[in-house]
Amino acid sequence: MSRLAMVNHEVVLAEFVGEKVVFDFPSAVARTDHEVVKAKRVVPTHQMDQDRRVSDFNHGFWLEMRFFRDASPQSTREDEDGNALLFSHSLIRSFKMILQHTSNPGKWRGSKVFITGATGLLGAHLTRALVRQGAEVTALVRDSVPRSIFFSPTQDWSLDKKVSIVHGAIEDFALIERAINEYEIDTVFHLAAQTIVGTANRGPLATFRANIEGTWNVLEACRLHDKKVRRVVIASSDKAYGNLKGKAYDETYPLQGEHPYDVSKSCSDLIARSYYVSYGLPVSITRCGNFFGPGDLNFSRVIPGTVKSILDGQPPEIRSDGTFIRDYIFAEDGAHAYMTLAEAMAGGKFSGEAFNFSYGLKLSVKDVVSKVQQAMGRTDLKPVILNQASNEIPVQTLDNTKAKTVLNWSPRFGFDEGLRATIDWYREKFSS
Repeated sequence: MSRLAMVNHEVVLAEFVGEKVVFDFPSAVARTDHEVVKAKRVVPTHQMDQDRRVSDFNHGFWLEMRFFRDASPQSTREDEDGNALLFSHSLIRSFKMILQHTSNPGKWRGSKVFITGATGLLGAHLTRALVRQGAEVTALVRDSVPRSIFFSPTQDWSLDKKVSIVHGAIEDFALIERAINEYEIDTVFHLAAQTIVGTANRGPLATFRANIEGTWNVLEACRLHDKKVRRVVIASSDKAYGNLKGKAYDETYPLQGEHPYDVSKSCSDLIARSYYVSYGLPVSITRCGNFFGPGDLNFSRVIPGTVKSILDGQPPEIRSDGTFIRDYIFAEDGAHAYMTLAEAMAGGKFSGEAFNFSYGLKLSVKDVVSKVQQAMGRTDLKPVILNQASNEIPVQTLDNTKAKTVLNWSPRFGFDEGLRATIDWYREKFSS
């Protein structure tokens, strides 16, 4: 199988060999034990249409220059001809990240997609993945937050230059209905929500309006235009299940949230199901673990907060007592999960159904902090336990068997590899 890649301002035709990768390019070579790619020829850059570089490549991908600048940890050695070889964990992770978005080229070309919450962590990664596959994306943007990766000026992002933007709030039904109608939307990903538990505890009414009213606004607008809208994916949460009794939540577990954020997700989840049962709307629901990944600048979350503290040379702070158990999913794996589900919904399949997406982990907050410290080589910094968290579910972990067996979904990164890629991103961001 061949791929085109941009390498150091040159385009190389790369060949994949089995499950291993050897990636050769004009000025250096990167190798890992995971996959092997070999460059076959170099094509002058001027032969490419730069503005359509991804969607026009059959099985193509884009590898940005910044991945080559971040080569730590790295080592050099010589090949059989005495040429210097460069080994970089972060380069290969970045390469693999881009590659996953082009594994099914053509499925999204020309699709008219509406994404709410596009400037959030998952929203930005999903938007980028869809754009790369040729979708015509319209994004709902409430606030222009310059630090959001959605607005990042780097070539790999700059999403505000690649999609249509509708400015407004998810609580504005007339705005949502107009956007879906005028942009002739066929696919909707509803991700917009107030997602921070602490914020929900301080402002439950605003959380209910955004998360519950916002969901029925999207669903009702889709119902009114159901001749155009072919599939709707609603983002619920593992917190919609409420307190866990047993080993893990599966999709049959009752929705019984108790705290403001949890209740808002239980409600939006049930409302989505109601629109399928009552009106036949082609809607499916995702329930995911905690997202993490490049672009998350909410430092009240455990992974961004821990990484930032360590980069600043400070002990990490744990706002709870450190014993809460959580499941996780890397944002790139999350984007792939959402697209896999939407693709499987063709012809009305899986309408009214919910799917868990996660790694099936049981990691305490202390476990996660320890993993970050080990990955960053700063186990000498003793975490500070603040024990300030309230209205939190003690244990949460998801059973993802249904997604794996019914949708044939599987994560492409996993927790450890996603964590390393995330740390690399923070290192680069805060070193520039």
